[in-house]
Amino acid sequence: MKLSHPKMLVQRAKKASVTYLLLSISSALMSVVLLVFLGAPVVVVVAVLIVSRLLFMKHKRAEISVERAKSGAQGEDQVGEILKMLPQGWEVDKNVPLPSLGDADFFIRSPLNLAFVLEVKSHGGKVSFDGSELIRESRGKSEPFEKDFISQALRQSSALRDKFGMNVIPVLVFTRARLVCSEKKVAEVHLVEGGELLTFLSSFG
Repeated sequence: MKLSHPKMLVQRAKKASVTYLLLSISSALMSVVLLVFLGAPVVVVVAVLIVSRLLFMKHKRAEISVERAKSGAQGEDQVGEILKMLPQGWEVDKNVPLPSLGDADFFIRSPLNLAFVLEVKSHGGKVSFDGSELIRESRGKSEPFEKDFISQALRQSSALRDKFGMNVIPVLVFTRARLVCSEKKVAEVHLVEGGELLTFLSSFG
């Protein structure tokens, strides 16, 4: 069975997490062998323990990546189920490859030949726009997102326009976050909550 892009990311992150953990354990055991059985200098044992600690930290970071990848995969699956409810005549393509940009989560064409690119975001909390960038508020903390999602959506729209020869409307879909923006369109990019996606698309016919 061919895996979708987000599920491939989950598998890769899991593999990295397990690999770093095994290497960390192996390094810790090696330090015991060096000290107890081989009588290695303390400085060597300490160096091996430091390596073990660094590998364990990489393991923990990989675990975080696993959870993020799972959340992303679940978000895309959720949007995929919503898109199945579109009436006949709509065309939906998932994980469309874009050179140098990775892939587009969803590329959609309406019966009126309007095209959309959906970039799915599964972050929680509240999302606002401060006039220059999107801000996420979660657990009492407000800060910009780790990436410029507006620019990302615009680049995908441009790449798909070049690929298919048609104008493509960029849409950021937030499956878990609540939008508290006064404007739901920033630099030509539409901002939509997952629960409102079907209504949003249907408004274009």
